Amino acid sequence: MKKISFTKKIICAAASCILFASSLCAVTWSGVIDDNTKLSTSDFSAFNLYQSNGIYLSLNSKLGDSGLRLASECSYKYKANIPFSSIESSTFTNIVDLSLLKLSGTWALSGGAISMNLGRFSYSDLSGVIFTQNSDGVYVSYDSMKMSAGFYAGY
Repeated sequence: MKKISFTKKIICAAASCILFASSLCAVTWSGVIDDNTKLSTSDFSAFNLYQSNGIYLSLNSKLGDSGLRLASECSYKYKANIPFSSIESSTFTNIVDLSLLKLSGTWALSGGAISMNLGRFSYSDLSGVIFTQNSDGVYVSYDSMKMSAGFYAGY
C-alpha cells in the first residue's frame, strides 16, 4: 500500500475545505470596465481632450444557510477635461457611487413566512411618470394564507 505524504494530505484538506465553504456561500458577480477618450474642437484653433475611465461592479450572494442574501452595486468613475489652450484650467473629477446595498431574507414560520429587506427600495406609481423615488430603509412583512401585513420605515 502506498503512503500519502503529509504535504499532499494538507493540500487535499485545504482543497476540501475551500470546496465545502464555496458551496455555503455562492457568489454571483459581474463587472464592466469603461474607457472613453475624445478630442474635440469647435473652430480648429483650441482643442479639448476629454478622458473618462470607469469600473462598475455588482455582487449577489447567499450568506450560508441562514436565509440571508446580499446584493450590491458600486461604481468608480474618473473624468478629466483638459483644454490645450489653457492647461491650468483643466478639471479632474472622481466619482464613487454605492448605488445598491441590500440585505434580505425570508424565514418560514408555522403558518406563513416572514421577510426582511434592509437597503434601497424603488417606489413609483403605475406609470412611473408622476411619482418615482428611491428610498433607503427596512421593510418587514408577514405572509400567510389568511393575511398579509407589512411595515416599512425609511427616508
